[in-house]
Amino acid sequence: MTWPFLGINLLIALAYTSLAWLVSLAFAQPAPIWPSTALAVTAVLLGGWRWVPGIVLGSWAANDLLLGWSTPGALWVTLGNTLSPLLAWEIFRRIEPDPAKVFDRVRNVTAFFLLFVLLNGALSGFFGATGIRNLEGLGPEHFSATWISWAIGDATSSVLLAPALLLWLQAPPWRHPPKSAVELVITAALLFASAAWLYLLPAGHLQQSITNEALPITLLPLAWAALRLHPRDAYTLLALTFVIMVAGTLSGTGPLASIDKEQAITILQLRIGLLGALVLVISTLDQERRHANELLRELTRELERQVRDRTRKLTESHARLERIIEALPAPMVMSRASDGYVEQVNEAAAELFDTTPDRLIGTSTVDFYCNPKDRTELIERLHNDGVARQYEVSIKTAEGRERWVLLTAALMPDDGDYVLTVLQDISERKREEDALEHMVSTDELTGMLTRRALFERAQRKLAEAPTHSALLILDLDHFKQVNDRFGHLSGDEVLRQVSRRIHEGLRSDDLLGRLGGEEFAVLMHCLQAGDALELAERLRHAVEQLRVSLDDGETYQPTVSIGVALPDDRPLTLTQLLSRADRALYRAKAEGRNRVACWEPTT
Repeated sequence: MTWPFLGINLLIALAYTSLAWLVSLAFAQPAPIWPSTALAVTAVLLGGWRWVPGIVLGSWAANDLLLGWSTPGALWVTLGNTLSPLLAWEIFRRIEPDPAKVFDRVRNVTAFFLLFVLLNGALSGFFGATGIRNLEGLGPEHFSATWISWAIGDATSSVLLAPALLLWLQAPPWRHPPKSAVELVITAALLFASAAWLYLLPAGHLQQSITNEALPITLLPLAWAALRLHPRDAYTLLALTFVIMVAGTLSGTGPLASIDKEQAITILQLRIGLLGALVLVISTLDQERRHANELLRELTRELERQVRDRTRKLTESHARLERIIEALPAPMVMSRASDGYVEQVNEAAAELFDTTPDRLIGTSTVDFYCNPKDRTELIERLHNDGVARQYEVSIKTAEGRERWVLLTAALMPDDGDYVLTVLQDISERKREEDALEHMVSTDELTGMLTRRALFERAQRKLAEAPTHSALLILDLDHFKQVNDRFGHLSGDEVLRQVSRRIHEGLRSDDLLGRLGGEEFAVLMHCLQAGDALELAERLRHAVEQLRVSLDDGETYQPTVSIGVALPDDRPLTLTQLLSRADRALYRAKAEGRNRVACWEPTT
């Protein structure tokens, strides 16, 4: 046993106890966030069993000496606080034994979230709840609530603070180039300003609907931070943002001011936990992308150097060039630019195309591309620039499977009709990007397009048919009464069924999206004004015929008011169509609701 061993364990114990003391000054137990949990997670990730004595000593001192637990209760909670991260670590190190690579891959991040966030939180919460019930005399009726509150607090601490602490301990010293430092300052300012605006302004100054609509504002600088900044900096900004959110919520301001503070803190914990996981995944995906691009650039530079050296030294010998191709680990193909005839490939390229080199040689690269236009553009770029770098295309393998590759191609300097191509399989990355894009563009409640995705696609459709597009805005009548009378869960079910009924009444090329709240919009292609009015009336009638069964056994009959903006002889922008449809909707509501109104110049 050496002095460094004792010193680090004593330091961990002191830090654990100090953090617990600071939290106990601000919150009742169980606290909404417990930084000592993040410290324990970081300690076992960096040192495993070596730093367990510090965790045990710190946890016992915090619970027995500071928080007033009985000695048996403090020892029981200490067992949970120690066993939970240790169990997570024992499983995690079989997936990734190197603590420096915890956040290097999406697989590791997923394992971290499942083990150190969910499993660790649930297990420590169970120990805490059983200790309070069996050893501290709290009634069994509080067991479930205590377990959940304790687990969420520990999980929030793990997902929010442990990555930041681990990254600060592992990352190099804080040095930023001037441009990077400016970007960090601007991102932090935008993030803190949006969080302060949402959570620190008095609740009476903000309409609840506006505040809820504005909540995604914080996602923009967070996503930017995850993609552009070092993960350590991004997570530090997230932690400071959480402090602003908690401060505002506890002081009775912000979007959660109207509900019970305990419930508000729980909602805040879940939100920040999801944001933390999202930032971690986005940041890791971006690191993987940058690492892959850097490897490809290094490989490209090496390839270009070798090609230049070989072409200067060798006598235009294809035999030697073939040996170079076969020696490189990356998939490589040499083909004719004129017709795509494959002259030479290596084993890695054959594996990429699910075949053998002998079968691949003699085929045409024209057949590789899922979209023949991609090859045409590539050849044009090669003839113009001589090289094409980091070009994403979709290819077909010999077994008919589709794969996405990132390729770099260059015309051979000795013969401009030959192309040397290096490929990298990026199919997994593309699937992850598509999944993330789907999550961003799809409304979670109704499954319809989000406002942003609807506007983007509507702009493209308007560009194709600027004088033959009509816009409908549908608004559920008296929807606030549904939430007030039956509750928000019933209101959500009404929104889901109404959106489904609207979608069933549309044509395949019509666009449907949720504008927000109880408002939906439909962009349709029509040659005559009557087509749009007929569709609007059909949708109104379909919703009127709907009967929604609620959880309490009651049945609700929804109705909608619809405003229609018809095509004009001159091209209209999306903003103009929205304005006209919105004014028509206002008239439909003013005339009694459950009706269709069309925009008129005098409206």
